[in-house]
Amino acid sequence: MSKYLILEFKNAGLFRTNKKTKDKIFWLSGENHERRIEDEFDEPITVHQITNVLHTLFGERPVPKNRPVGYNLLNHYQEMASNSFLKIDNFKDGQNRFVSESTQLNKAQWNSWNPSSFMNWNRVFCLLEEEYYKLFLGVIKDVFNHTPETITFIGIAKEIKNSNDQRVTDIFEFLKSNGKTPLHDWIYGEGTSKSNINKNKRTQLTVVKGIDKKTNFDGSIIVPVNDDDIIKLKKSKGCATLLDGGAIFIKGIKYNGVNTNGYIPVKEISLEKRKQFKKETNENQD
Repeated sequence: MSKYLILEFKNAGLFRTNKKTKDKIFWLSGENHERRIEDEFDEPITVHQITNVLHTLFGERPVPKNRPVGYNLLNHYQEMASNSFLKIDNFKDGQNRFVSESTQLNKAQWNSWNPSSFMNWNRVFCLLEEEYYKLFLGVIKDVFNHTPETITFIGIAKEIKNSNDQRVTDIFEFLKSNGKTPLHDWIYGEGTSKSNINKNKRTQLTVVKGIDKKTNFDGSIIVPVNDDDIIKLKKSKGCATLLDGGAIFIKGIKYNGVNTNGYIPVKEISLEKRKQFKKETNENQD
């Protein structure tokens, strides 16, 4: 009698490689190469991902595809995955692509300087340091009769920008000549020049969490199993994930055949890989 394990998955996340990422893939030899140049499968879910799901579900160790490790996949679960059926429930757009959405990451993006900048007296002090801060504060007191206790820095910045007093001009020329240009840029600049202060080593400010495109997949997998598989599954923890954080649910075991309408035989899923990053690089060089 044929037996089939019915699995469902929810929110299996797929991130297509960001060409600006600095992530590395490390080899057993200690060598590494950039994650962004690694080719990706055209299809979001292939026999390789399903094989690793089955390894994990049955208490075995999954094997990464993009780097070598000291152990191998088990042929039994590779064969099970190849003989399985996959259905993805997501809708596609007009160009037959799965729809993705912007999501917040748990780590900052590479070179992620914050595009917006706030300013207060403490940041001015950190930027100028004690000696230059005292000189700058002296000019503020002499010209505008203000101290940090009487006005916010944003308030005094407006007065500085509208001032024609030579002492103001001289102090900023002095500060610029001593590497304190970001303060001048913040007061007199527009747009991105205001955020230059975020790149200074004494006043660094980055985006805490990055933004990237992610596609979440829902669907189901029909897996042929035998009696030994069922016994082993009962003894395992029965926990596995698909892609990035996709939860796998065991819906049950069918003993009297299954309806595979709408499913794709996993062995027929293409293993072609995309070379999107390399293609873009060549086009840019042209």
